[in-house]
Amino acid sequence: MSIDEYYSAFDRLIDALTPMVPVCTADPCPPHQFLEKFLTCRFVMGVWTENDSLRTQLLHSSTLTMSQALSDLLIEETRLKSMSAASGSSSPSVLAAPQRFGVPKDSSVEPCKHCGKNNHTSENCFSKHPEKLTD
Repeated sequence: MSIDEYYSAFDRLIDALTPMVPVCTADPCPPHQFLEKFLTCRFVMGVWTENDSLRTQLLHSSTLTMSQALSDLLIEETRLKSMSAASGSSSPSVLAAPQRFGVPKDSSVEPCKHCGKNNHTSENCFSKHPEKLTD
């Protein structure tokens, strides 16, 4: 997944959870600030970069926000893609190892009939089955 795809999936999951949080009238609301920082850290922890230094830097920031993390990760993804294009190698993945649910390691996967990607089958396509994101 690209950072944009990962953020979209993460955001859909968070949007489903957010209505469960009680409304707070305090400004600023300490529980909501904690929850926002926690979710941002979880988002950043799900991302893997080539040398892990950006992820570590973001997680150790005392002023970490989702917009700053997303911006920095998109910049790093662009940098990694341009480096791989310059060297002629394939683009490095910015997420942890891709998962191929329900498919033995050595078997080849036909492109998903729903989205056309090669890393999953149409039965496990998050675009087609967004409810599987929670699994």
